[in-house]
Amino acid sequence: MNFEQIHGHKLIYMIADRQRPMTLAEIKEMAETNIGKDVRYFACSADSMNTDEMISFLLNKRKLVKKGNGYVIDTGEVCDNDE
Repeated sequence: MNFEQIHGHKLIYMIADRQRPMTLAEIKEMAETNIGKDVRYFACSADSMNTDEMISFLLNKRKLVKKGNGYVIDTGEVCDNDE
């Protein structure tokens, strides 16, 4: 099965645009609703990640950080390479 691969920045920017902390479940629901359930993400150091794997990747890279009862993007940790 072929999956469309999308740069993780699409999800990063979507989360950042919300300008409020979101739960991980809200982030997943937003991604699947707006980007798709069968999409695969890629980043500088990983590829072919599903939504759960992309969220974990962002957490592990400290691009997605805890704030209050939810999570926000740490814009200082986001690279500017969209390739």
